[in-house]
Amino acid sequence: MVMVIAHRGFSGNYPENTMAAFQAAVSLQVDMVEFDVRLCRDGLVVMHDATVDRTTNGTGKVAEMTLAELKALDAGSRHPVSPRKQQIPTLAEVLQFMGSAMPLNIHVKSDGGSRRSEAVALVARELARYQLHPASLVAGDEQTLAAFRQVEESFPINLLDPKDNATYVRRALDLGCRYIQPRNNTIDQKLVAEAQAHGLKVIVFRANEPREMRRLISLGVDGILTDYPDILLKIRAAADDRANAAAGER
Repeated sequence: MVMVIAHRGFSGNYPENTMAAFQAAVSLQVDMVEFDVRLCRDGLVVMHDATVDRTTNGTGKVAEMTLAELKALDAGSRHPVSPRKQQIPTLAEVLQFMGSAMPLNIHVKSDGGSRRSEAVALVARELARYQLHPASLVAGDEQTLAAFRQVEESFPINLLDPKDNATYVRRALDLGCRYIQPRNNTIDQKLVAEAQAHGLKVIVFRANEPREMRRLISLGVDGILTDYPDILLKIRAAADDRANAAAGER
């Protein structure tokens, strides 16, 4: 059964990477919640972009702002139906809310160099502080995952989409990954079969249209990231019903 993975929480209906989006995803009983983590000047915050411009009422680079400055912003102001003012959460706040109850797909964003090393070290330290669900994982590019493995040897890791599909599986295995996360417009049956034959789970970024969700399910992927987990849950249920009906007819 394909995993329904809420991309940045229930980000289709709520401001992405906010507690409102995460609470809504948990209420839907999704299989996993994905979110992004990056460094500010004095800690880790849950934020996709390198700047706050797109998702908040502020401007500026996250890396150059303090946690207090980020907390003063409204992360829901640009969302058309935001239920209320939303703060940018810290990684600790999200782990306290969902850590042990919900599998998490934690995408570590970095600015490279020493900042990458600092980010992965702080993420590893935070993960060690909380009782996380055993199916949780850390996602990133090759450089970020290699740095993460230097400080954390056993936590499951997930290689995000590289440029070359022909070497994707080998690169993931070389890093010790348990998952790969290709983009939906690069995935095909060959990649799914190769990855699964080597024991890797394939979770796809991302699908928001029902037709694309059904296509990915037909490829046999293990999970799908979506901004609309409510839609994917219904499509999965319908696919399961059809499969069960077909099995009963045999």
